[in-house]
Amino acid sequence: MEILTKVKSFKKKPSLPPQVWEEEVLFLDSDSYFQSLIQGIEQAKCSIALETYIFSRGYLGDRIVKALIQAHHRGVKVRVMVDGVGSPQFWKNYGNSLTDFGIEVMVFRPWPWQNEIRKEKWVIFFLNFFYKWYWINRGNHRKSCLIDNVTAWIGSMNISDHHLKEVYNQKAWLDIGIQIQGPELKKLREAFDHTFFKKKSSSLALLSQKGLIFFNTNLLQRRLLVHHQLTLFKKAQRKIWIQTPYFVPIRPIYRRLIRKARKGCDVRIILPRMSDIPLLKPLSYTFFYKLIKSGVKIYEYGPPFTHQKILHLDDTVLIGSSNINHRSFFHDLEVDVLVTHKENKLYLVEKFLKEQSSSREITLTTLQKMGGWKLWFQRLLLLVRYWS
Repeated sequence: MEILTKVKSFKKKPSLPPQVWEEEVLFLDSDSYFQSLIQGIEQAKCSIALETYIFSRGYLGDRIVKALIQAHHRGVKVRVMVDGVGSPQFWKNYGNSLTDFGIEVMVFRPWPWQNEIRKEKWVIFFLNFFYKWYWINRGNHRKSCLIDNVTAWIGSMNISDHHLKEVYNQKAWLDIGIQIQGPELKKLREAFDHTFFKKKSSSLALLSQKGLIFFNTNLLQRRLLVHHQLTLFKKAQRKIWIQTPYFVPIRPIYRRLIRKARKGCDVRIILPRMSDIPLLKPLSYTFFYKLIKSGVKIYEYGPPFTHQKILHLDDTVLIGSSNINHRSFFHDLEVDVLVTHKENKLYLVEKFLKEQSSSREITLTTLQKMGGWKLWFQRLLLLVRYWS
């Protein structure tokens, strides 16, 4: 009996995902976020993996490119990945300079006419052209930087001067970002490698939707992530608070919000008063009537333009690159992380309430004041919601 008991005590227990990040620093403005990121790049020792949807030429872009080149000269392995549709001028602005220094650069879903000139048969050239058109709807919307496989910066910020108060003062976009450390960042490195090297399969770690960081790298993972988020919405009993710049919910989320509000759950949504994509605002309005009638509170904030993506589901708080729209659920690559430190969660709750108090509430009366032609135009836009 003693021997059996001893053997039993040494039985290996299944490893569980960590419950909190080892380090978690919240950034409520882009200036402090990018200042921290640039310092991280300057202190990098072995590797930098940076990806962004938009990489614009300007004050911020120049600073980051300079820091990346200096890191490369120190012997750091630097890789940069941008989205071709989000950054159509990247090769002209920075890409060629980076590759001249030996930095690895990848443009995800380049425009078909941006084919590099190669010595190949015209048939292959045109096949490649149409292949790129076929995949043009699959974008990389992630905004992250992993340094030395130890520390990551993730948020809603693109590399663009529009996010900086230093450049645009009070007109700078509102964003949210986070700096994190922990073993879960292994999944971020795998997701980056999977996209950068165009691998056809993901590891089991990436497929898992348990843990602190979430991806939708392939079709299976995208379905698992949608299921996971629907489960989080279903489990929420007290509150569902959403801050997103683009609100075109998929049907299951839309129905879930209505049901939760009818059952007494506190459902609130803060959207920007002015959008950087003009057609998205009237498209969002097509969903408002049933939501408001069911008890959902909808607010419009701004100026400035609020670009942050924050989701409160009871005590669960998610931030990252995902919007509440079809693109994030069905088309684009995204990354989101759980906020795990109690003080950061409380701060985000206070931030939500403060911005709500500075917002204009959209009511049924607001909708009824709209002209008939606007209502018909909004309904017409529903035809393109799948691509929005």
